[in-house]
Amino acid sequence: YPGNCHIIPNICVMILGLLYGQGDFTRTLLITTMCGWDTDCNAGNVGALMGVICGLDGIDYDTWRRPINDFLACSSTMGSMNIMDIPYGALYIARQANLLDGQEAPEPWRTIFDQRIDSCHFELPGSTHAMKIRAAGGDGQRFESSLSNTNESAASGSRSLKFSVNHCQLLDKIYVYKQTYYLPDDFSDSRYDPGFSPAAYPGQTLHGSIYLPSYSYGAKVCLYAKDAYTGKVQHSQPVDLETGCWKELAFTIPDYPGAVIGEVGFLAEPVGNGFTDPAFDGPLGQDMDFCGLVDDLYVDGQASYTIDFALSYTDVWTPMHKEVSQLVRWKGLLYLQDEQLNLSGSDQALAITGSHKMKDYRAEFTLTPVTGSCHMAAVRVQGAMRYYAAALMPDGRAAILKKVPNRLITLAQTQLDWKEGSDITIRVEVEKDRIRAQIGSALLECQDKDHPYLNGAVGIGCISGHTQCGTIHIGKLGV
Repeated sequence: YPGNCHIIPNICVMILGLLYGQGDFTRTLLITTMCGWDTDCNAGNVGALMGVICGLDGIDYDTWRRPINDFLACSSTMGSMNIMDIPYGALYIARQANLLDGQEAPEPWRTIFDQRIDSCHFELPGSTHAMKIRAAGGDGQRFESSLSNTNESAASGSRSLKFSVNHCQLLDKIYVYKQTYYLPDDFSDSRYDPGFSPAAYPGQTLHGSIYLPSYSYGAKVCLYAKDAYTGKVQHSQPVDLETGCWKELAFTIPDYPGAVIGEVGFLAEPVGNGFTDPAFDGPLGQDMDFCGLVDDLYVDGQASYTIDFALSYTDVWTPMHKEVSQLVRWKGLLYLQDEQLNLSGSDQALAITGSHKMKDYRAEFTLTPVTGSCHMAAVRVQGAMRYYAAALMPDGRAAILKKVPNRLITLAQTQLDWKEGSDITIRVEVEKDRIRAQIGSALLECQDKDHPYLNGAVGIGCISGHTQCGTIHIGKLGV
């Protein structure tokens, strides 16, 4: 106050909802929203208060939790952070509260905070981590299926996710998965203009545990990754899993041209009562009800893959909102043309891709400076205001830059005779607080001791100009 959003009437709306909602979660949110004004923020603020007041028991599961399914779509410059689930958000806030208060969280939360805060661990009652299920027979038939949080058994902790499929048959394929990339067709509108980078990449290792209860059937099980655009499925070697025991699985996601990982998860094919006699109580083709439990699904390890922009796509959300696959743009114009990524801007422009969690890695860019005097290959990108960049600079220079709010700091520089319109390869390695860059023939190295950025994605940028990029390769150090 004063500002673009009228906070005084909006506060009055929130107070009105709290008073006349009479302690009922749904009634309070409906009243608050139907009053108008800033409906999303008002309902969000009141919903947070009512959640604390009512607890989980006061939130109708079928009205609120089941349709949302723990999924949060965010809109920021960090595309890999725009795919989020409610358990992650809740535990992130809880971890920050513990850190600020100087407390150590009890188990199992301490291990989850420290090792796998963004995993699908299912320890919060009712949580699904936005997991989904898809069941298909050989004829493409779809079946009745469901997912539910359970304390029946767990690979770790005390809870897991139970999946059930009715009327399936032997060797039907059942996918229990996490969506790791979203396309315009996944949404009903483009409000807040989301953009995404995948949450899983080639070179990373997918982990997960699966269990078949005694009242279900044996199955062949494996982990898999599916391409968001082509539908290509790659999976680990299937293993035979009998009922009554947990099986921990791992699968390193292979790289292939144009890879965009759209989902990861478990693939199960029921084989009946035992592996020697798959007929299980009846003839082949008889319907059965199949169920199982999954737990601790996550990816880790350094990604190793190549983005070839000749194989990339344009995601059209609206005529005014278009994104290049895997990238999120901060300012400027971003588009595909002549098998190249093109970025231009009248001031600073930046396009970001990759995971915000990457720490020590190497990145290689093939750039063409088209116009302008500053062209950047960015690493350890933490948003529009924090990143390092290996850059082509004015007056025939090459430099390692550090972006801080509102300015660029030169950490190292040297002379380099670069020319507009000429391709150049830029290689950057980041290891702890050290940055090494080969920009064409120029070699630069520096150490950042002033609050170094220790993790982040990659990107390309320019200032008052136009930059093209043919490929970006991300890999492990020393490989």
